[in-house]
Amino acid sequence: MPGTGDHVEKRGFNPRQAPKGQRRSYDSKFKMAVIAAAKETSTKAAARKFDVESKQVREWRKQENKLKGVHSTRKSFRGPKAGKFPQVEARVVDFWRKARSQLCSVSRRMMVREAIKIARSLGIMNLKCSLGWIRRVLKRNGLSVRRRTTIAQRLPMAYEEKLLSFQRHVIALRKRNSYLLGHIGNGDQTPLYLDMPSRTTVEKVGTKSIRVKTTGNEKTRFTTMLAITADGRKLPPFIVFRRKTLPKDAFPPGVHVRAHESGSFNEDITKDWLKTVWARRPGALMNKESMLVLDSFRGHLTDSVKFTLREMKTDLVVIPGGMTSLLQPLDVSVNNPFKNNIEELYNDWMLNGVKEKNNCQIIQKKTCISNAMDGTEDDILWQDSSDDENDPDYNSDQEEASSSSDSSGSEEELLSDEDLNSDDD
Repeated sequence: MPGTGDHVEKRGFNPRQAPKGQRRSYDSKFKMAVIAAAKETSTKAAARKFDVESKQVREWRKQENKLKGVHSTRKSFRGPKAGKFPQVEARVVDFWRKARSQLCSVSRRMMVREAIKIARSLGIMNLKCSLGWIRRVLKRNGLSVRRRTTIAQRLPMAYEEKLLSFQRHVIALRKRNSYLLGHIGNGDQTPLYLDMPSRTTVEKVGTKSIRVKTTGNEKTRFTTMLAITADGRKLPPFIVFRRKTLPKDAFPPGVHVRAHESGSFNEDITKDWLKTVWARRPGALMNKESMLVLDSFRGHLTDSVKFTLREMKTDLVVIPGGMTSLLQPLDVSVNNPFKNNIEELYNDWMLNGVKEKNNCQIIQKKTCISNAMDGTEDDILWQDSSDDENDPDYNSDQEEASSSSDSSGSEEELLSDEDLNSDDD
């Protein structure tokens, strides 16, 4: 048998050789090298080359699939082989296997919901389907979440000065006009697709190709204009489809639908949105000064759009180009959960409700693209937590004025920096 120093230098690994009579541990990288050598020659030849027992080589060859999917420094497969509720775990894995066989995306949240449903059907009430529990289930079954990477927006040069300038301008307008919170709004367009498959899915560790089934409409794009006000109100979505004429399907109430060849906003559609949504928001009939924050899209900056805003007694505040990731409330806190919830509902529909018909109406209904302002379907997309926004008498002047005074007092304390209030840009 070759010397220890010779074979360590020869193979380039350090298995931490122990004195004779003591157990030695090997990481998965070393084991895979031994397996490769055994395939090229034989089990005994690989054992002699790497100074290990032939029995160990045979055991490692049986574990080859497991070794391929773990970190190179892992040395063993310890830990419980099954959880406290193996029946629930087995059926959850079966649920995942069935969904992935149909090329449907599966998230950990979907698996948790399925586990709760299974536990209740089995009469198990003490199962806590926590994030840690589902992580252990995935680990025990060789599963993981496969994720797509994204590129963050680059900030412009001297962005700090632009940020301060924007803040000074907004603070100066608020001090001069004393806007009510319901009269401060933010709008933003976000692209959506009729097919919204999830970007992640639970899959076997080490799988090279991750396939997800769709209806073939993942490139059929449309634009949705979302808007919120500073008092927490969500205005009805304004959807622009990429076509010449409106679909003949019946759309749900509380959503405004238009058609355009490009499927995006322009000057005319922006004015239509102002008259259809912004001018009809709760409290708009009070005809008081208001502020609308939009990005620097050229369709927002034309003379006709500015004239329409002046007629509505609305001050336009434009977010500098490249600064939406810092200054656009919708882009920072609303658009992403909005799309994520649509993806989640879409995945549920693809898994449980997809039939031969895949037209626009069915997809809209199944993903709840609506805003009935009743705090039910609307909240499914905007956020997961429930809101108390069911007040039908919101147009009352006294209630809105009182809510504004209560909120503005605390805001004035936060925004009373003399340096920021000195300039009006």
